[in-house]
Amino acid sequence: MPCFWCDRFGVRLTRDHVKPRCAGGGDEDNIVMACDGCQASRNQIQQYYTNAKVLRFKVAIRWPDAGRRHKEQIRRMRATLLKQLSGVLTLVAFWTQRETDRWGSSPTAALDLTVPDLPKRRA
Repeated sequence: MPCFWCDRFGVRLTRDHVKPRCAGGGDEDNIVMACDGCQASRNQIQQYYTNAKVLRFKVAIRWPDAGRRHKEQIRRMRATLLKQLSGVLTLVAFWTQRETDRWGSSPTAALDLTVPDLPKRRA
């Protein structure tokens, strides 16, 4: 059996959720067999999505009451995500096309990868 995404034969295959579970994908009619290379590439996007989601939560809920140390941690997390953004967007473009060709639609294109702005300091 070949990898669903790249058609490679003779490689180890594992279950891959087309719509990531972290984005609400379930197990029924959402699983294909994928090679380690395709899994690793798709997992980079999913990890970024999860980290961006956590950051949005921290900025929206925790920022107003956060202490200096916690705010610095949020700033570092945001800076890391912004450094990774161009690479992730390149992967998203690739996987959007691949998913559309193979699956008929692209769950990856629908992921919210936005990195929130931090609240402005009060004067």
